[in-house]
Amino acid sequence: MKTIKVHRHQLYKEIWTEPVRTVARRYGISNVALAKTCHKLNGPRSPIGYWARKKHGYTAEQPPLPPLRPGAVVAATISPPRPRISEEMQARLAEAGEAATATVLRALKGTPSSALDETPRLDIQVTPSTVDRALRIMDALIARLEKIGFAVKVAEEGVTQVELLGEKLSIALYETDRKIPHVSGSS
Repeated sequence: MKTIKVHRHQLYKEIWTEPVRTVARRYGISNVALAKTCHKLNGPRSPIGYWARKKHGYTAEQPPLPPLRPGAVVAATISPPRPRISEEMQARLAEAGEAATATVLRALKGTPSSALDETPRLDIQVTPSTVDRALRIMDALIARLEKIGFAVKVAEEGVTQVELLGEKLSIALYETDRKIPHVSGSS
């Protein structure tokens, strides 16, 4: 989706014609992002339960669009979020062995390591829900290290190595569990 400029009167009309989540979906943004846009434009939003009450025949009050405050903006730009991983980043990931890493990280839990191929991959160990974030972090780290002159490579053993002036350093990204052991309340 493209960036869209929306006027406060137009957004006010849309917000009071359909639920916020419906309007947000149409713009390709979250309902929280749309709520922030409404706040920026000083436009009232429907309260929680408004659409349920209206659906069941209750009359629900719609506040008028307040007058524009001095110096306030009349329109806002709505930009849908960028894709989690851009095409350029995917190409870089493939070069660094990160594509293989992503495939393995997204594999179902319980897959035996012997079932996975031997393609070199970055040393990343995270839960499936944080794979994209871990790859973005590792990509940013590798890009910065390469920019300042370090050579980054993935060794056959699955170790990510950074090298400069003959010195090698292994880097890894691990997600730790925050398990807290249960302590009995009885003395």
